[in-house]
Amino acid sequence: MIITKESKIIPYRHNVPTREEFESLHIPKRYNNLREDITSLEGAFYHMKFPSPKSMINELIGSYLSKKIGLDTVDYQIGLIGNYFIALSKVFYEEGYQYLSAKSYLLEKGRNSYLAASSIFGCLKTRNLKLFQGELVFDDILKLIAIDLKMGQSDRHGENIQIKIDRLGTISLAPIYDYGCSYMQNNDNIHYQNYASPFILVRRNPYYLGRLFRSYPKLWEYIQFLKSVSMEEILRDIECEKVITFEDSEKDYYRKKQSEIEEVLDKVKMI
Repeated sequence: MIITKESKIIPYRHNVPTREEFESLHIPKRYNNLREDITSLEGAFYHMKFPSPKSMINELIGSYLSKKIGLDTVDYQIGLIGNYFIALSKVFYEEGYQYLSAKSYLLEKGRNSYLAASSIFGCLKTRNLKLFQGELVFDDILKLIAIDLKMGQSDRHGENIQIKIDRLGTISLAPIYDYGCSYMQNNDNIHYQNYASPFILVRRNPYYLGRLFRSYPKLWEYIQFLKSVSMEEILRDIECEKVITFEDSEKDYYRKKQSEIEEVLDKVKMI
């Protein structure tokens, strides 16, 4: 990634919020240890991540695809510390809402096993139990699965999805984050939470994707829509939006990886 003077880079100054400021962000207690990973810039508070260059690009692509398909997402900005990239995303917690990870939400309801609740598929399995009210939330979950399949994402465990609950108990998905382990990076370094990540399951057993399509026809539509978005279009639009330039080697890498992922997904056509 080539940075120029015109690039939209947030100037990095690490201003750790005071305890009072941090509490005003309404971040769930289980995330209290993140205070050192939050900085204030120009009157707003941001989460900081220190990804590798490819993970940084993955985050930008994931955010782009989410917006493309109409899914609420964090909007990653690029920061720079010396020669190191940082990914900055505005804190999205709002007063008056409760935020839980999907895993915590499902386990709290006592409707799923620990392993099932650790995956995005734990959300699908709750539809008949009416834990997710309304088609809108369920539709967003299908969009998220389609994005993870498009990107070869291997880290969509139950802590990487957050549920937003208002005072009436109505739920929605909080903005989506954490797209870093995508494009078949770290797919073979699987820990227990990853066993039910969409792309890992499909790569191991293409029949699984066929069953998903039969159970959730809308998922097929979303995957076909995302397949129509070429890697050239994705990288070009991100370059334009962020005022950055991807090197030819980076473009070649992502074209190659997208082709490999689509080979895996296309196997379902032969079943």
